[in-house]
Amino acid sequence: MFGWSALLDDHDTLFQVRARERTTALRLDGAALMKACREDTLLGTEVLQRALEVVAGRVRATEVRFAEMCGVRV
Repeated sequence: MFGWSALLDDHDTLFQVRARERTTALRLDGAALMKACREDTLLGTEVLQRALEVVAGRVRATEVRFAEMCGVRV
């Protein structure tokens, strides 16, 4: 999952994505998705929950890598 910052108001894109293998991507219009999420709260809740799970997993992975770089055994 990438481009999740489009779910936030007034946030710039900070990262680039490159595929390392054959990949199929689904492109969604951020404004249209946000409109749909606001109109359908069940959809909005599901999208937010899934996005937060991805972000939390990436934060955990970053913490582990940082600890390893600092010599902390994880």
